[in-house]
Amino acid sequence: MSKTLKATFIVKNLDFISRLEKEENIGMRYSMLMDRYKQVRDVSIKIGDGSVRDNVTWNISKNKGFDFISMELGSRRGYSLATFEINI
Repeated sequence: MSKTLKATFIVKNLDFISRLEKEENIGMRYSMLMDRYKQVRDVSIKIGDGSVRDNVTWNISKNKGFDFISMELGSRRGYSLATFEINI
């Protein structure tokens, strides 16, 4: 059984979430969030439990190419969560 790792994006711009919901491809959703994170900075990321080990594992997996399992969107008051799960 392979291991998995989760990354959660905290998105403060709710209009951006509506654009994200229209995209069906998980990989494209991830790309949209990463672009937003790098350019606008109204998105933050928590990888795994926040440990250095999880960050290193995420970066190694990113260089190999992600094998996405799932993506969930969840609403909170004033922000939304987008959680990706990948095989590592």
